[in-house]
Amino acid sequence: MFTATLDTSVLWPSLQRDFLLSLAVEGAYRPTWSSAILEELEYHEEAKLVKRGIPVAEDAGRAATLIAAMRREFADAEVEGWEPLEGTFGLPDQDDEHVVAAAVIAGAGAIVTENLKDFPADKIPPTIHPTSF
Repeated sequence: MFTATLDTSVLWPSLQRDFLLSLAVEGAYRPTWSSAILEELEYHEEAKLVKRGIPVAEDAGRAATLIAAMRREFADAEVEGWEPLEGTFGLPDQDDEHVVAAAVIAGAGAIVTENLKDFPADKIPPTIHPTSF
C-alpha cells in the first residue's frame, strides 16, 4: 500500500484532515506522522478553538481528544525512531526536518504538505516526493 507522511499544514484544516483521513480509512493509502507532527497539530488546534470562541478550559481537552482519536483509529500511523535523522537533510526550515525524518522511517513515497518551498527535492531522498494537497 502506498504510504504518505502528512505534514501538520494539511492536518490542521478540519475539512481537509477529515477528507485525507477518510481516504485512508477507505484504503486509498497509509497515512503516517511523527509525534512532533501531532504535537504541532494539537498546539494549532487549541489556538484555532480559542479563536473560534471556545473557552480556554475546553480547548486543550478538545485538541487532546482529536489527537487521541487519530492515534486510536490509525494505530500504525505514528512513526517511531525518526529522531536520529532529524537535522540531517539541510532543509531551509530546520523545523521541518522531523517531517522528512518520519517519511524516511515510514518508507513513505510522499510528503503531503501545503509548504512545498520548505521541502526542496534536492534535500529529500529521491524516493520521497513532496506534494501539495
